[in-house]
Amino acid sequence: MNDESAEPETIKPKRKHRGLKIAGGIILVLMGISALAHTNTSATLKPGVATHHSTGTVSRTPTETASKTPTKKAHHSTKAASPAPTKQEPTTTAPPATTTKAAQPVVLQTESGNGQGSEPKFTVPSSASGWTLTTTYNCQAFGQSGNFQVYITGYGSAQGTSDFGPNALGMGATATNSYYDTGTFSLQVNSECAWNYTVATIPG
Repeated sequence: MNDESAEPETIKPKRKHRGLKIAGGIILVLMGISALAHTNTSATLKPGVATHHSTGTVSRTPTETASKTPTKKAHHSTKAASPAPTKQEPTTTAPPATTTKAAQPVVLQTESGNGQGSEPKFTVPSSASGWTLTTTYNCQAFGQSGNFQVYITGYGSAQGTSDFGPNALGMGATATNSYYDTGTFSLQVNSECAWNYTVATIPG
């Protein structure tokens, strides 16, 4: 007879799947090593190749970034550029214009009187072109129209001159007569009125 009070026999678990679990663990380790090797290989790619990270962003290598950097350097200088020297043409100063002052008449004689008068001689130089006789008479004191007449007498080279002086009738007047000869002359006045005259050269 069987003893029903005996304890039941403990059944030990079977180990037939332990080998599969160990094999699976080794495979996972190899896969991890392969993934790590792939990551290192990606990190050592040649310059200029984009690397992919888990974040999905693409980073450029230093070489590619440097290629986009402008090669032209900007020069900043606070010193103003000096203008290029310009060639100066020699300046020539024109000589001042010379102005010839026109010769002025020279007064040779001035006389005044009332009534008859014989006046002293005067000489017109040969360097002159001639001479002028400016006369004025005034008959206000005489009270009526009067005569005014001048006679010209020549001496030496002017002897026998054909020059005639003024001859007027009235209350008074002023006149200038020109003569184009030279030499020595004298004047004689015939009038009832007050008078005066001036003899001057005509510049040559």
